[in-house]
Amino acid sequence: MARMGLCVFFFLLVSSFPSSYSVVHKEQRVPALFVFGDSVVDGGNNVIFDHGASTGHLPYGVDFPTGPTGRFTNGLNPGDILAVFLNFTHLPPAVLDPKAVGGMITIGVNYASGGSGILDYPNSKSISLKNQTKLFKNTTLPDLRKQFNETELSTYLAKSIFAFNTGGNDVHELCELNENRRREQDERQQVTWFSSD
Repeated sequence: MARMGLCVFFFLLVSSFPSSYSVVHKEQRVPALFVFGDSVVDGGNNVIFDHGASTGHLPYGVDFPTGPTGRFTNGLNPGDILAVFLNFTHLPPAVLDPKAVGGMITIGVNYASGGSGILDYPNSKSISLKNQTKLFKNTTLPDLRKQFNETELSTYLAKSIFAFNTGGNDVHELCELNENRRREQDERQQVTWFSSD
């Protein structure tokens, strides 16, 4: 019953937002929104990073004003919804977007990458959380330092929101690892059972 109530609440929350992120606008509630995480909040980094990513094509983005953007949704993702709730006139750009420099990043940046997790995974076609934070430190922060003096930058960052949504892929990897271990253990038990006869 609680699950049904949560689903109804989420539906009502999402349906209260306009289908387009361009809204009749009040003052932006915070200076910037920096989004880190996995596919739930990926703003298009994977489609830029991995040109073969399926999210660059329909049906992804079918309800998004500009069509497919690399988001793992057919419209706004939770990071986008947060930006709309905070009265942003534009969504924070994906960090890998070549236009994500200068004045464009003063509203924030989306570093999220589908398939990433808290842990680094070898051979992953995503930007790990560790590398997302490095991108903030090595690309965004120096760019912001060109636009603000140290006092302004400190105030700007202190009033900004740093949103993290990650961990689902780590749980998935752990479950898969445990399942593989269980299978190996079952196979060893079967071999032992057959060889004991």
